[in-house]
Amino acid sequence: NIRKLRILILGTMRPGESEALEQAISRMKDERSAKELHVSKLDIESAQSLIDRMFHPNGFPRALAERLHQQSKGNPLFMIEILKAMLEDGSIARTDAGFALVSDSYHIPATVEEVVNRRLDSLDPDAMTMVEYASCIGQRFNRALAESITLLSNPAESIDKLSRSGILLVRDGGVEFNHAIFQSVIYNGIGERWRASHHKCLGEHLERAFADRSDEVVYDLARHFSKTSEHGKTSDYCIRAGEKAEGLFAVEQALEFYKDALTALSMARPSPSGRIVQGVMERMGDIHGILGNYDGALGMYAGARKHSDERETIARLLRKSGSVQANMGDFDLALRHLEDAKSA
Repeated sequence: NIRKLRILILGTMRPGESEALEQAISRMKDERSAKELHVSKLDIESAQSLIDRMFHPNGFPRALAERLHQQSKGNPLFMIEILKAMLEDGSIARTDAGFALVSDSYHIPATVEEVVNRRLDSLDPDAMTMVEYASCIGQRFNRALAESITLLSNPAESIDKLSRSGILLVRDGGVEFNHAIFQSVIYNGIGERWRASHHKCLGEHLERAFADRSDEVVYDLARHFSKTSEHGKTSDYCIRAGEKAEGLFAVEQALEFYKDALTALSMARPSPSGRIVQGVMERMGDIHGILGNYDGALGMYAGARKHSDERETIARLLRKSGSVQANMGDFDLALRHLEDAKSA
């Protein structure tokens, strides 16, 4: 919608980060509305330069840069965090002449996860609880939302501790993790029950805070409750979020919300009405058709028919199936569907 305007949008992503995003970028490249620049990893000379900028002056041997580059595979975040960890555990020491290695037997963590977990080992229980709760919000979040945690008597103090440790960055009332990898490693390390509890607490806080304008945060409500056993709320908010995304032409995002809604509806007790399930499946079929996934569209329309006994609804679903079959070039089957629609 902005092709005729002089607007440049610059974004970054890691390979394999999001299949849906990669598919969207691929389509944009086919339409010549996007260009992709591949950023290479740091080489050994860049690793040496990074070391010299962080610790100036220093008497480190060349072997440190070589080991650091080999272990991190050129990932700058990994390099920086390894060097910070070495300074904290005493492997690197400040001397009158600058910085020096304490011994040649220094330890370099094997993975990014180990680096993050070593940083977490220094946290007290309250700060650890807070950082896990914050990771359930996302990489960036509003401080007031993080302070909604009910398990701590002084959540603000814990946020300040995490800021001093360098795990969180506090800027202009907003808070963010030092890097997305920190948020990801911490979130994936939370026990399933605690994770569900945190998401429920966050969802309930948003319900109270936005009681008369929940549409503003319906995406967040859908995401948080979809991580809990609150299947009724999950289906309700996910359907609303899907409808909002559809209205903004974000059909891939809408499809994900509808998938979560369908999963929640299948687990809800008492079972929801067939009309609700039929409505979600029909919307998913429509989106699959828009995206050119015709088999997916036909599957959803067929499933939706099983959840309805209304003749008008069945006729509409058969008509849509016939239209999809026509797009696929199977005109005989398209005609049969359309004849069935007329007879429904």
